Amino acid sequence: MSNWNVIGPNLDVAYVNIRNFVRDGQKAGAIGILNATWDDDGETLFEMTWPALAFGSAAGWQPGESVIDDFKNSYDWAFYRNPGDTFKEVLEDLDVAHAALKNAGSEGADDTPFWADPFSEDGAKLMQKTLPAARDVRLGAEHALEALYRNRSAVRANADTLDDMILAAWRLDTLGMKIQFTTEINHFYWDAYQHLTDGDRVENDLEEITAINARLEDLRDATTRLRGMYEKAWLRENRPYWLGNVLVRYDLLAQTFQCKIVAVRDTQRQYWAQKTLPPPQQLGFYLQP
Repeated sequence: MSNWNVIGPNLDVAYVNIRNFVRDGQKAGAIGILNATWDDDGETLFEMTWPALAFGSAAGWQPGESVIDDFKNSYDWAFYRNPGDTFKEVLEDLDVAHAALKNAGSEGADDTPFWADPFSEDGAKLMQKTLPAARDVRLGAEHALEALYRNRSAVRANADTLDDMILAAWRLDTLGMKIQFTTEINHFYWDAYQHLTDGDRVENDLEEITAINARLEDLRDATTRLRGMYEKAWLRENRPYWLGNVLVRYDLLAQTFQCKIVAVRDTQRQYWAQKTLPPPQQLGFYLQP
């Protein structure tokens, strides 16, 4: 399924692997296939893998090499009883993240950048490395979300899988936002630090980082929102005993953003009193513009 250690399965990889494996198995006289999902990290959700499972079933029953495009074009009707191609396009929009991040030198839309601390030196470098992918990751996720929310009524079968795709899309959008906002937060703080004599500029820069609805708040809020969505998704398909081991990751990431909110607000008070700011690296802002 190509679903290990990733936010959502990499379907472009899964389809090719399944097609080739089944084709070659048929040539070798195999009488069946075992199409497996992989949950190495303990947080992968089975309900996100249905497209690859369905393709494995189709390939296993069809003689010869299955045609991936034929499967994609049939998926809406076969799985959702939807006469259009809405959910084919949703899956393609979600898969954009894998290609975009791989082109940026990452492994794809995996869990590592999602959980990384962007205010550590290594985390900041990872955010900087993947920045060229952020736009495509977010646009793909947002297009998928719009289609999913608009077209619920078109689904006449397997509607219970939509919420898992919605969760995947929100996680991808949050990952793209994290990559984007890390760079912007660093830019604003460095700009303030380099223009300490311009009080208005310093205040504006710091309020771009933390305020009622600034970047750190958006990152914290998105993380806590995803925590609730993930908990519901987990309980739809699993027993609860392992759940805490995943939710703690959301808690720690949200705490990272909340602690940074407190730290930057402390620097605001320091600036009001002394007209100075701590060096950017002291706050974990390693990306000098």
